[in-house]
Amino acid sequence: MKKITLILFVSFIVASSALFANKNVQVKGKKEVNTEKQDTLVQEILQDREIKFDLEKLSFMASLSVCGKREVRGDGTVVVLVTINEAGVATKLEIKETTNKKLNLAAIEAIQAYMKKYEVQPAVKNGVKVVTEDMVVPVKFDMSLFE
Repeated sequence: MKKITLILFVSFIVASSALFANKNVQVKGKKEVNTEKQDTLVQEILQDREIKFDLEKLSFMASLSVCGKREVRGDGTVVVLVTINEAGVATKLEIKETTNKKLNLAAIEAIQAYMKKYEVQPAVKNGVKVVTEDMVVPVKFDMSLFE
């Protein structure tokens, strides 16, 4: 009985250590057979997609960011050109048009906050992540939402 318990315990230890070493071990009686696990590369197939911003959420975030700041508080629209790299990071944010220059910085900060919060993914074309250049993103500031 002690011999069977000892063999089972040793078998358990060998099998456990093999799991940590990324190997498959089969225990048959008193013989051990080691078989290496074959690493298989599973390549993720990416579907084509474009980057899309939910402009209502973006405008709400932008308006909320300035509603308590008297020096920049106001209504208006800022049109921003955004370049997003293959990693989904905005590498260039440029003001194209504005109706209120005081809101320019708040618009850029709102786009950055939106991308972080909603984890904007890069565009994909033919299964490959691509750079999106000069994407037009209008940011509307509406203080009537908070009255």
